Formats: sequence, structure tokens, C-alpha cells
Amino acid sequence: MPVAHSSTIEYYRLATLVGDEPLARRIRAGFNRRFWRDDEASYGFWGSDAAALATGICPEGRDKDLAAALVRRMKADDLAMPLGIFGVKMLMEAACRYGFQDLALDAFLNSRHPSYATMMRAGFTRLPEQLDATLVGADPAKGVPSFNHPMFASFLEFLYERAAGIRPLADGYRRFTVDPIPFVRY
Repeated sequence: MPVAHSSTIEYYRLATLVGDEPLARRIRAGFNRRFWRDDEASYGFWGSDAAALATGICPEGRDKDLAAALVRRMKADDLAMPLGIFGVKMLMEAACRYGFQDLALDAFLNSRHPSYATMMRAGFTRLPEQLDATLVGADPAKGVPSFNHPMFASFLEFLYERAAGIRPLADGYRRFTVDPIPFVRY
């Protein structure tokens, strides 16, 4: 996902979080004017599409079109998960919200391309800086990235809040709900 996409989407998310509706509207309008591809109903990247669905920045009334375009792109890419840190978190949220959670989980557990499954099979006990599992056993003198890199751990949030369905209703989980999302193939 291009930095301009992730930065703008995060700016929008923060504006909505603090309740600055006029600013959020301006960010949303500018983002869609600049990056929305109406002919594809997409922003052109898995992460951008997923983040737009998860945050609601996509054009009014086009969310279902965007979700369908993301599903088509995922299948066309053989679930090869071209996501960065920001997109990993947003993909699962969007997938659960729009009903393609099985497909997203297939991408995360894809054995044909670097994924969480390939890391586990390669013997990782922690998350590396890159999803490329070929880094196992690489020479640290050659600049091996971190093998204890929690940035991709946002997938765990999905496991707790969506798969297990444990979501807070109050700070510190003083009150919470348990409402797991069903998975057809798992």
C-alpha cells in the first residue's frame, strides 16, 4: 500500500476518533478524489482497499463494490498477501465486516506464498520483520531483520476480537462480550 494511502487513511481514522467531523469529511473527499478508481471500484491495492473498508473512508454507498473488488483481487493474486503492517490488521477487520473472513484466513494460512503458516512451518516461534520465511538461518552479519518483531502481531487482535469474539464494552475489559465469527472452512 502506498504511503500516501496509509498515511491519509490513518489521518482520517484519527480525525473520526477525536470527533472532528468536518476534518474527516474533507480528508475523505480528498482521498477519494485523488485515489479512488471508479472503473475498478478500488484503490488498486489489497491494503488500501481493506483499510478503506475497515475505516469507512470509501465513497458513500460503494463499500460492497469495494469489498467485491478486493475479493476478486485476492483471488487473482492467488492469496499472495501483498500487505504491509498497516494492511495486515485492516484486511481481517474488513473481511469480518463484509463476510469474506474465510478467504482472508486462507491468505494468512496460505502455504503457496510467504504467510503466517510458512513462518510456523519454518520453525519461527516469534514474528520476524518480514513475512518471507526464507530468512530462517540467515547470517546476522548480512543484515538480517529482527526475528522478534511484534509489528505483524495485529493478527492476534483478530484472533481475540473476531475469531474468539471477545470484545471490550468498557476500558480494561471490565465489561465485555463474547460473540465469535463463524468460519465455514475452519
